[in-house]
Amino acid sequence: MGSKVTKARLGQSVVVDQVLSCPSQNRQPQCEYCETGDSHQCAFGQELGIAGPRGAFADYVAVPETNVVVLPAGMPFATAAVIEPLGCIVHAN
Repeated sequence: MGSKVTKARLGQSVVVDQVLSCPSQNRQPQCEYCETGDSHQCAFGQELGIAGPRGAFADYVAVPETNVVVLPAGMPFATAAVIEPLGCIVHAN
């Protein structure tokens, strides 16, 4: 973990937003999608392990702090693993 990271502490469980959007790439100006909060559709987005840097099957993965979501203490990993796919289903309409 980098010395400038403030969002998470060593040992905390986290999940990672796999989309490297304008905010996580420090792009200025941001694309229209990132400016309106739709960073999952970023015009310049890359996805870890898909269309960008190596993903979770790599031995080590470095991600921007912007892409880290700290999990509540005690949340089971199985629950954390289905949050993003469930969100896609809920918002698919």
